[in-house]
Amino acid sequence: MSPQQFGTAVHTRLKHRIEKHNDPTLIAEPSHWKAVEELGNRDVAKYGRLGTLRVDVLEEVADCTVCVYDIKTGKRGFSVLRMKEITAAVRRNYPGTRDFFVIEVRPD
Repeated sequence: MSPQQFGTAVHTRLKHRIEKHNDPTLIAEPSHWKAVEELGNRDVAKYGRLGTLRVDVLEEVADCTVCVYDIKTGKRGFSVLRMKEITAAVRRNYPGTRDFFVIEVRPD
């Protein structure tokens, strides 16, 4: 299996497990608008739509806390710029949230 195939398999398997679990606080691969200008009438960003950012897993753990889990299967790590981009995009969908945790996850 190539590294790309492995990464896709891990992401797909995780998405299916989360959806099967049916926990409303845990969302697999939601898309969020990257910039305010693209919000339009604040419609929900459809999966993979141009101008959106898709996170791997999103968990609303409390009224004011959201965790974003970014699955990494390759060599490249998680940049600060990417963390800021994710936080900004997700924050627009959770305006009352005070704390965001963006966590890199490396599965075995």
